[in-house]
Amino acid sequence: MGFMIPYFPQPEYHLFGPVTVHAFGAIVALSVIVGWKMAVARSRKNGLDPELFQDLLSYVVLSGFVVAPLLPGGRPVGGTSAPRGAGEDGVP
Repeated sequence: MGFMIPYFPQPEYHLFGPVTVHAFGAIVALSVIVGWKMAVARSRKNGLDPELFQDLLSYVVLSGFVVAPLLPGGRPVGGTSAPRGAGEDGVP
């Protein structure tokens, strides 16, 4: 039998009614917030306009959440995951 990656059920927190917070969603939200704060701080440090930078970040984050589910398996649209020079079966 080959190597298998174990699956662990992720915790869920039922707040009220139909509202449930999943652990993965909380981690994604936290990483977006921390990354946003770090990017704005870095823009200030480099002398960029923080308000303009936050506008840019809002477009980038919103676009990422809207477009990501549309991509088939995380592959670029019209592309493949095979390395350059690989044949149809993925072997060079």
